[in-house]
Amino acid sequence: MKTVNSIPVIAIAILLMVNSGCTPERPSRNGCDTCQVGGGSGVIINTPPLVNHAPELHAPDKLVFYPTSFTNLFAGGSTWNIIQTFSWSKVSGPSSFLIETPNSLGTKVSNLQIGVYQFQLFAQDAAGLTDKDTCTVIVGQLSATPNEVILTNQAWSHDLMWGSDITINNIYQYLPAGVVFRAYIKRDNSTNWEELIMDDYNSYYATSLFNGNLGLWSTYDETDTPDIKLLY
Repeated sequence: MKTVNSIPVIAIAILLMVNSGCTPERPSRNGCDTCQVGGGSGVIINTPPLVNHAPELHAPDKLVFYPTSFTNLFAGGSTWNIIQTFSWSKVSGPSSFLIETPNSLGTKVSNLQIGVYQFQLFAQDAAGLTDKDTCTVIVGQLSATPNEVILTNQAWSHDLMWGSDITINNIYQYLPAGVVFRAYIKRDNSTNWEELIMDDYNSYYATSLFNGNLGLWSTYDETDTPDIKLLY
């Protein structure tokens, strides 16, 4: 899996742009990569050669609370050319699974059992350039009397074009490996814990799990230092 350093990948690039909207520069009649403006004595403009870039995929991890046995896999990212091929496959995990539409950007995967799966998305664009990313799907049960971990005084980052984000790197340094969990936030001057719903981009916070890193993003310029609670 690739490292994702900023939460806008979660909130803004959640749908893969299958066409960048860019078009190559039209070559001059003599095949040169320069042109003159205003006849033979104008300004020379150098147009750089068109460079293709491979697709970039970022597939978030998923938590499935058993007896639920399915989830939706998807990827965000960007690409220079039109994507021609998508392909989901299982890398590891229990034997029971069904990828329902393996040749699409997003797919439902069902028949899941308790355990830790890894699924990989492969993409190839019209220029033959490729990329792949792997996401982890953890299927488990939350205890009726769950344990909790509280991470206090988390700082919002403001190094984005707009909004604020908090990233908790390697969430499983605080939790037993391979367990499902629920996350909550408590803002300053509040006694209420608000659940952070994973991959719900209609909620106040966009929250996702990428490469084991828990991230949340707000469109507002947040200035407090909230606490984050993890139940597992």
